Amino acid sequence: GPKPVLGNLGNFMEQLAQTFFKSMQNISPDSSDYVDRLKDEDKLLRTVVVVQDYYTKVEKASAVARMAALQVEHLYYKHESVELAKAKAAGLELPNPKNVIHELALKVYRDAEDDRTKSRTMLCQIYHHALHDRFYVARDMLFMSRQQENIQYEDISTQILFNRMMVQLGLAAFRLGKVQEAHDCLTEIAGSSRGDPTWRSKELLAQGITTRGNRPGDAENEKQERRRQMPYHMHIDLDFIEAAHMTSAMLLEVPSIAAAGKGVAGRPVISKTFMRYLEHYEKSWHGPPESIRETVLYTAALLARGDWEKTAELLTGMAPWRLVQ
Repeated sequence: GPKPVLGNLGNFMEQLAQTFFKSMQNISPDSSDYVDRLKDEDKLLRTVVVVQDYYTKVEKASAVARMAALQVEHLYYKHESVELAKAKAAGLELPNPKNVIHELALKVYRDAEDDRTKSRTMLCQIYHHALHDRFYVARDMLFMSRQQENIQYEDISTQILFNRMMVQLGLAAFRLGKVQEAHDCLTEIAGSSRGDPTWRSKELLAQGITTRGNRPGDAENEKQERRRQMPYHMHIDLDFIEAAHMTSAMLLEVPSIAAAGKGVAGRPVISKTFMRYLEHYEKSWHGPPESIRETVLYTAALLARGDWEKTAELLTGMAPWRLVQ
């Protein structure tokens, strides 16, 4: 018969999900413990579904929306090929991840009581579309939701999610050969770093600690930064981001330089970051290119001389492209 449960079942599931997230933050991704704990995510999601079904049965729409949003947060960053492979290995009916995310998101938009939950679900859905190269669908959803206009007023966690979505949108454009759109999406995240090209990306995507504790208050800032870090399995490859950004900037700038004549006053600069790197590269001595940035800058010089074949050979030989299906 019915069993009374003390407390709020929805709050308990949200706290359980937060505890799982913290455990993934604190386990070394190089260890077997990380993989073992990651397997528990499926158990967590199955439990969330059971709780959602219960709330559906007792007709608590807002609680159903909360559980749907919780599922979206744990599904949006996974490529459908992974989910289909898991279902096939388990002998289960093959789902359509696109439909799953869409149906869960509809529940959130219809019945969620707070705007933050709706905003986060929208960002997750846009990310999921971009991950599967549905660039125009993702872009139109972003424009219609007007998330970019109010993101500065959101909490830091939501801002990080917005940054992740923008990067994935840029990578989707790049994979589809939309160079201008890729550059526009990626330049805010990857386009203003100094020194280490991945420093700003690490900070904005919460994929690495950038505070070093050398100044007063840095210790507390580092502590807060660690709490916001994304678990390793949710990371977006920083080398891929840099390669896509630098390549798209080069493919836009070099033709512009060739058309206007180098040094011509008044030529509109498309990528200030790329031009700063290029000017420094041309003034300094350098050997064969070793990093992604050096490779792209070296190919810019080749392309400016018209050697497109060598440019293509070097660019397509860069390691990050192994991540492109």
